[in-house]
Amino acid sequence: MSARSCPSGSDADAEVLRREFGDIYPLETFVGLDRFHIVARLAEEGRTREPFLARTLPPIDLRVGRREKLIARSREKYAAPRVEVEAKIERWLGKRDSDPRRIRKGRIPFLPVRI
Repeated sequence: MSARSCPSGSDADAEVLRREFGDIYPLETFVGLDRFHIVARLAEEGRTREPFLARTLPPIDLRVGRREKLIARSREKYAAPRVEVEAKIERWLGKRDSDPRRIRKGRIPFLPVRI
């Protein structure tokens, strides 16, 4: 079994969809669908059935307040105090020359030319 469905669309889309769904529903049906409403057509054993209007389920939960929850969970899992992170970076990079232009001892990176 397969299915084809369409949510609400523009006038140009509606004309194409009206033909696709067999000219059963007028253009206004495709343009004026409410939230969670669709026009659907099922195909079973190679035969397509009559299109029908259907209502889908709304999202399971509201997304309000999710941002803060996601940030907090990410910080719990991945964050570390700044002092610890800076100490690790210092260990990884080792002691540096006092000259900030030097990447490694004895090497100076490309310096931009001032014109």
